[in-house]
Amino acid sequence: MKKIFIALVMFCCACSSKAQQQSEAMDLWTQAAGVVMRNFPTTDSLEYVVDLLSQAIDKDPSNTQIYLDKVKFLGKLGEYDEALNTLSIVADKDPNSSMVPFLQGVIMENKGDSLAAQSYYAKSLVLYDKKNGNSSNVYDQLGRATIQLMLYQPVDLNIQKMDIPDNEPMELIQYHVSRLENFDRQEFLSSVF
Repeated sequence: MKKIFIALVMFCCACSSKAQQQSEAMDLWTQAAGVVMRNFPTTDSLEYVVDLLSQAIDKDPSNTQIYLDKVKFLGKLGEYDEALNTLSIVADKDPNSSMVPFLQGVIMENKGDSLAAQSYYAKSLVLYDKKNGNSSNVYDQLGRATIQLMLYQPVDLNIQKMDIPDNEPMELIQYHVSRLENFDRQEFLSSVF
């Protein structure tokens, strides 16, 4: 009985430690978001954000969203190779993520390798469809349309065929649809990084 009690105490301590690290990671992530919101993105502030996100990853290496945010800021700094290395970690942790090959495509396009970019976008579309199927959710439709546009494919964005949550402002949906209907590839690429 004593051995079971000791094992239980050790398990609870390990869980408490993990929860503490996840909490610290979220604090660092929030701090990074605050830096971005308070500062016009300078190289120094972007490097600081990358450092905060790296610390957050050290605290909670299972949170792939922190990695993806780090990739976006590495891209803004032009650190494409480090961004690709970070994406390979995310791909290992979440092999079904359509965001990983999408961001790899954006990086390759920014590096001037359009052929590799198209290959990544195609993989992203396959993974996106695998996850979302024939969803009529408005955000699933907009996400799929974005990938299609990066593949130079035509899109059909009919708002009447989309499932729009009741509390979602129609003006916001119309804005997103309008941006995709008037898609500017270079503007989009610069907005990602």
